[in-house]
Amino acid sequence: MPTRNTDSSAITRLNQARAVAFGQTRQNLLTNSSSPLRVYPATNPQSGNFDNSVMLDVVNGNYTTYTQTFPITVISVPPTSELPFPLIPQPAGFIDPPIPIDQTVLYAFQSVLAFGASSNYAPTVMSRFLYVWFMSVVSAWNWVQSSPQLPGTHDGWNFTVQNALNYDDSTTWMVITVNQIMSTMAITGYNSNYLLDRTKTCHGWDSQTLATEIARIQAAGNWSQWLSAWNSWLTARNADGYLVAKVAGPLPGSPNSQYKNGSTTLNPLLTVDPSTYVAPTQWTPLVLNGVNKLYATPLWNNVRSTCLSAQDEQDLSGLAAPFFPSTPQARYADLSGMLDKTATMTDYDKLTAEWWAGGPTTATPPGILMWYWKNYMATYNISDTLGTRAFMLSGLQVAIGLFETGRVVWGQKLGYTQARPIQDVRRLWRGQVVTGYTGVGVSGEAWLPYQEATFVTPPFPDFVSGHSGFSAVFANTMAQWFGDAIRTDGLVTMTDLNLVTPDLAGTVQTQPFGTIVFPVGSSRIQPGVVPAQATTVSFTKWSDLAQSAGISRQYGGIHCMSAHLGSLALIGDNDGVVLNGTTGLYKMIKSSWSF
Repeated sequence: MPTRNTDSSAITRLNQARAVAFGQTRQNLLTNSSSPLRVYPATNPQSGNFDNSVMLDVVNGNYTTYTQTFPITVISVPPTSELPFPLIPQPAGFIDPPIPIDQTVLYAFQSVLAFGASSNYAPTVMSRFLYVWFMSVVSAWNWVQSSPQLPGTHDGWNFTVQNALNYDDSTTWMVITVNQIMSTMAITGYNSNYLLDRTKTCHGWDSQTLATEIARIQAAGNWSQWLSAWNSWLTARNADGYLVAKVAGPLPGSPNSQYKNGSTTLNPLLTVDPSTYVAPTQWTPLVLNGVNKLYATPLWNNVRSTCLSAQDEQDLSGLAAPFFPSTPQARYADLSGMLDKTATMTDYDKLTAEWWAGGPTTATPPGILMWYWKNYMATYNISDTLGTRAFMLSGLQVAIGLFETGRVVWGQKLGYTQARPIQDVRRLWRGQVVTGYTGVGVSGEAWLPYQEATFVTPPFPDFVSGHSGFSAVFANTMAQWFGDAIRTDGLVTMTDLNLVTPDLAGTVQTQPFGTIVFPVGSSRIQPGVVPAQATTVSFTKWSDLAQSAGISRQYGGIHCMSAHLGSLALIGDNDGVVLNGTTGLYKMIKSSWSF
């Protein structure tokens, strides 16, 4: 067995020096002198400890770095005598680099998203699931770093406890901790042997050596202490009230604030006048195919926050209040604006609504947004270019933001219990003709939103919008770490579009990042009709992506502008621009967690 390589930095520097020497000597021999130089950091970026200002210019050539191979073309090779110093052969005992930490995390995260979608989690439950998983992974990574990656204690986890390992050992540590997390959280569909087999292959280990090395690394990283600390944290987090809060609302007919219309339900196939309800302006559950669609997670705001105080939540509520249409006139104007949108939709608008719908069997809005995070990390090798810290903490901050947004938004929904547009349009436009999403006039009492017939409208109130809040906190966090402009120069192959929309389930697309193409007739709502020609939905800014997600709910006929703006106010965002004069949720999280 080759000698175990515990630190390949020397080999890396020699290979880089060889490339630079070749470049300095042979640049004038390149047939294409306008070819851009490749820039690569002078130290291993996987460690997260490097100076961005120290860069090496290397020309096109064939060489291997510690983190990955760059296949590039050499036009001519000079005699060795012309080089400043001789080429350095790769030693026979050099071992392939270990699995990069980000690849371990992203491999497991794919199963996390798929599991959440197949479990049919509500958006709120999905957001918490993603947070618990990501916090667990970051706790394991931070544990073996040489210094805290976040200061102090957050959500009960002490980030200042360190048992530092070198980078090679930390990669194996992350494989075994991720496997432990996936097992403890009972995430099915995950192959725990895959990463272990890759670890053996990368290091040239047999099974016995793998077991020996794992035992050594666990001892060096104080595995038993981490496992005990993490299990204690997980037990405390699982006592946060989510088990009670995730239960659907009480059965209609029981006296409670969620069902102010008692046992009344709204059947979209019938044209009963909502004005006859006990509380006509209050949310009423739908009945579809004889099944009452109970209020999804009505008490979610009771789930313990990671960082917000009671005063913080009261302050946030005050930010949303000015946008609530508190008079009949204001609500009528609000609904009129939405009806104008649904009546004049283009195919692009309709597909925007379908792309962001996030209905049953998808990863729901929180998972869809983290699907974008996952693909961005992989497409642009963020861990290589900006360091593992940027990879890990951007994901954690997004997950925290989504979880806290779900809590706060659902608190507002319960407080206002505002009727959905399907109820108010049928009440206020009864006996009138309105233009439906097909462009044809329909009676107001039979109006339907642009949604699948098996869904029709989400099972919770209108004000404020979950989509607008989730996407705003996501976009602001991504812009914080990577800038608002989305890189679109990298191609991404998407084999898991079913996690986002059933429209594209079973299809594979390779597109520039941020671009999706809907084939002709691929709509699930107007199949064979929409789109009339292949239609592209794409984004070049995170703020544009968030705006699209928010407005999509108005195209879909399930939110009005007031719900969108109220949610943005909660986050501290005004259509993509963070409001410096407010203390919205995004800023509260950033400050409290010290991101």
